[in-house]
Amino acid sequence: MLHRRLYVLTILLCFFCVFHSSCATDQTAKKQMAGAHLKTGMANLESGHYIEALKELFEARNLDPDNPQVYYYSGVAYYGRGLKKEAAQEFHKACTLDQKYSEAYNFLGLICFEEEHYDEAIGNFTKALSNVFYETPEFALNNLGKAYLKKGNYAMALSRFDEALKIRPNKILPIIYMNKGALFLAMNRPAEAVRNLEKSIELAPYITESHYLLGCAHLLNGNRTHAVKELKTARMLGPQSEFGLKAKKILGEK
Repeated sequence: MLHRRLYVLTILLCFFCVFHSSCATDQTAKKQMAGAHLKTGMANLESGHYIEALKELFEARNLDPDNPQVYYYSGVAYYGRGLKKEAAQEFHKACTLDQKYSEAYNFLGLICFEEEHYDEAIGNFTKALSNVFYETPEFALNNLGKAYLKKGNYAMALSRFDEALKIRPNKILPIIYMNKGALFLAMNRPAEAVRNLEKSIELAPYITESHYLLGCAHLLNGNRTHAVKELKTARMLGPQSEFGLKAKKILGEK
């Protein structure tokens, strides 16, 4: 009788071990498949194929529903399609799963900024920066500066732009210099605006907005010749863009 019980217990134990081993193997396989779909989705994002990206990311989500990266890149895809509400929902989910997901907080802040909810934007950018392991803090710092500029808090804006310029390596130096130039324009300090905008153009001569703002700074500084040159460059670089059209209007062209 004792031998029989031991035999049954041994069989049950073996079944239990095999069952859990099988479950673990199945979960590992699912995560590997999800990873493959995620990578394909990211590649489609880089190519601007947002619908194809979403299809792959939905497959990844079905296989690995607790992976915050899946929701983050889904948000990026929705944003690329102009679907900001859906994008925000995905970024919120990513942040729920990973409360230190700086990139997701920064993107949430960007959407709030574009919707002119500046206080909410500042809150999200600040959360992004609270993670000491955030690899690209210059993005959130620059966005914070822009938000404070919109609120008319020039001192805070300048502080954030200066802090962003100190980050090395830095992926957006020309953009930060451009936004700092825009700040000095708003502060009616054209000479300092010119210096920062010239630095932006030195680093990235193809940005229409930088040339437009530099033209405006030269006008404010009384240098019409240089102003016309920069405004014409802006018009040439982006004839149908917002700043190309603004330049055209100032130049009095039809």
